[in-house]
Amino acid sequence: MKNLLFKLLFVAIIINARHPLFSQTIELYGNYHTMGIIVNLNENNDPENDAVMRVKYRVVDSTFQEGFPATRTNNTQFVGSLFWLKPNTNYEVIATIQDPTSPNLNGTILQASSKTRENPKRFNSKKSYYVSPNGNDTSYTKSSPGSIQEAIKLVKAGEEIVLLGGIYHVGKLVFAYQGTEESPITIRSAQGERAIFDGADTVKHTWKNEGQGIFSTELDYENTRLIIADNRRLYQYKSMNDLNNLIWELDGFFVEGKKVYVKIQDKNPADLKMIISDKHNAFTVWDKDYFHFRNLTFRNYGQGDWAKAIYFYNSSHNVVDSCLFAMNNLGVGIKYSSDQITVQYCEFYDDTDMWDWNAMKASIVESTLISFYDPVLGRGHVIRNNVFHDCQDGMSPGSFYKNELTTELDIYDNIIYNAGDDGISVDGWASNVRVWNNTIYDVLVGISFAPINKGSAYAIRNLIYNTGYGNNTYRGMSFKFNSGYAKSGKMYLFHNTSDAMLEGVDGFECRIPGDWEQIYTRNNAFTGNRFAISYFEGSGNRPLDMDYDNLFTFDEDEFAYFYDNQSHHYTTFNEFQITTGLESNGIASNPMFHSSSDGDYSLLKDSPLIDNGVLIPGINDDFYGKNPDIGVYEYIPANSIEKEYAIDNITISPNPAIDLIEIINAAKDCELFLYDAKQSLKVKTNCDSDNMILDIGNLKPGIYFLVFVNKNKKVSSIKKLIKIDF
Repeated sequence: MKNLLFKLLFVAIIINARHPLFSQTIELYGNYHTMGIIVNLNENNDPENDAVMRVKYRVVDSTFQEGFPATRTNNTQFVGSLFWLKPNTNYEVIATIQDPTSPNLNGTILQASSKTRENPKRFNSKKSYYVSPNGNDTSYTKSSPGSIQEAIKLVKAGEEIVLLGGIYHVGKLVFAYQGTEESPITIRSAQGERAIFDGADTVKHTWKNEGQGIFSTELDYENTRLIIADNRRLYQYKSMNDLNNLIWELDGFFVEGKKVYVKIQDKNPADLKMIISDKHNAFTVWDKDYFHFRNLTFRNYGQGDWAKAIYFYNSSHNVVDSCLFAMNNLGVGIKYSSDQITVQYCEFYDDTDMWDWNAMKASIVESTLISFYDPVLGRGHVIRNNVFHDCQDGMSPGSFYKNELTTELDIYDNIIYNAGDDGISVDGWASNVRVWNNTIYDVLVGISFAPINKGSAYAIRNLIYNTGYGNNTYRGMSFKFNSGYAKSGKMYLFHNTSDAMLEGVDGFECRIPGDWEQIYTRNNAFTGNRFAISYFEGSGNRPLDMDYDNLFTFDEDEFAYFYDNQSHHYTTFNEFQITTGLESNGIASNPMFHSSSDGDYSLLKDSPLIDNGVLIPGINDDFYGKNPDIGVYEYIPANSIEKEYAIDNITISPNPAIDLIEIINAAKDCELFLYDAKQSLKVKTNCDSDNMILDIGNLKPGIYFLVFVNKNKKVSSIKKLIKIDF
């Protein structure tokens, strides 16, 4: 069943014949837009442990280009990543080992080729089983639908279950068969309709007044973990005494067997819309591969420990696409040897973002919307183009189960907001973790690498602002590195823009405890309201390599703070540079964003961030201008937009548009920039195919311009787009 290394990876190895006594292997692991490079050495190859590895890559039969160097993760392994690749494309990689103290190893060349994954396709199913909430017919046609409970026993590879609109009060659905790579099993809503999977019971409960504002009711089931009153989640207390005193100042409930007690200040639950979950999950995909879930809603799954709407256990190559997850204890759970789960174009939400932080940590259920939980042995998961909001952690795709394999985890193009803790928490055993192009705001912490045990981890072109959000006493952080669990590997931060916004929050901060191999930063824009940067040395090894960043604070009396057994306050950037040796080519200027109060962090034409970055091969080769710009966005001058475009046959449909648009006849090797009428950059993406889909649902109604830039960095086309509301 597990054919990952045989079907996905074709690896050809060529080792420099000058060194026949030394053995090395190379593996390539392709995702949609990235590729992992894993090189293993013999234990005796490099006793001094001082070898480095250069990387070159190309689309097969094209010209090689320099990639970002691979990282040494232990005595016998290098790990690296390629970025901005095209799906379903063959790439060739050359890894060159350079070692000044091991002549037999120095100059060794390893060469391999492999293919990136093809974007999930929507297949024409061989057979459709139509079902409805009350269906019981065995014909399974649209006019005579059956039941979902029976359809899951029948559907096979290449077939689909089509759900007619309505509410399905079902749970613990387990499939009898599985799909294949060319013939997956699809579960979807009917065209133009929406199927809602609901984990709540349908009983009209009778409530008994127990006094002191507490009411009780008897259930037919035990251990519910989810109760909602008038669309507000109640907090689950651990004892009657805690509930009676509302120790966390949150309306809540306490469960004792099948009996539930609730306390909602000054309200009788009989007068409210009460939702009590009696279902643990909607679907369990157990030891089965190749399922596509599309256009479905999941809500109110929260009965029992670790309840979740969809559970993937030892199951691979599955896709969750365009689904809504509302008020579940967990939306998607992934465990054990599950490889290549893709979650895309979904919305996840709860309403725990303003719960007291300590209450959330003390809760029986810690709210997160996607979670991997131990043991996690799979690789190649992709979480992209989703929206997460009103939660504690947006997602927790990390694992503390030690796994010698690389993780090959990609998190990109997501929007996360209103999170009382971490926007993205990639904590645990992780290697080749890549987090890029995410927009994260109104969160306590933007991205948590606490720890990244093994490494390497990459954070590239993420926009993070208004950190310190939520009901807590902690300063917010754009990135969190402090951890007492384990030592982190190497972490790379490139072209991120972070803006603390809230008073008393730093632009970039390293707290204690914890240590790491290295934090390496280039071309980031860190803006604070207290210190531009603060750093605590601690007792471990915590090296920083920072340069070409913009460090800025709105506090005119302070610039940076370092602690190494004594406090060091730096009031000027020059003093900070001389004393710490960091940011010798960095700057400390007001970044001049277009409108940070509106979340618009594109650069004004006079911004000091323009052309002040450094070229990083494999990361920012596509820059515009003399040098790369600092921060998330590249500035393209207005005169370029006005003068350097040609007539073409690119069309946009529909136009005006509400959410999704199709771009027809775009060049595969072009870049797409979407600007508003003020020439503020809103979207940047690569054109993966001649015809591509772009989601503009999060944009405000108005006039926009699609700017297509060809491989020669010239604007080849401009299209006007009108965004409308419903």
